[in-house]
Amino acid sequence: MFLHEVEKYWNEIDIKTYSKIDRNYVNISVDLYNRGNLILCLNHFRNNKMISCEGDMREVLNTALWILPLLSENVPIWMADGDFNAHVIINYGVEYVDVMNSWVDHSKHDPFEEYPEYFGSD
Repeated sequence: MFLHEVEKYWNEIDIKTYSKIDRNYVNISVDLYNRGNLILCLNHFRNNKMISCEGDMREVLNTALWILPLLSENVPIWMADGDFNAHVIINYGVEYVDVMNSWVDHSKHDPFEEYPEYFGSD
């Protein structure tokens, strides 16, 4: 279902799909290209545990807001910087400025300790 929704949403973008790239975590990875330029990378984690998205901040936020209604309510959307030094949790109705003002600094709040349900082992 995830891949079908991606293809429907980005119907004019060149999509390259890789299945089962990491048997422990990721079961589908999608790279989205516009005119030959990579604009976004999406990773769907096994058991619908998480979706990661890499790209331009605005494109990532728009993608997160698009994905939100496709997920079950118990799957959070986290937006993190490239080095995972900070994050923000995306909720329905959030605006771009709200995201930019809501970053949680991992030097002050360790997500591995505060959210073991997401980062603990299976």
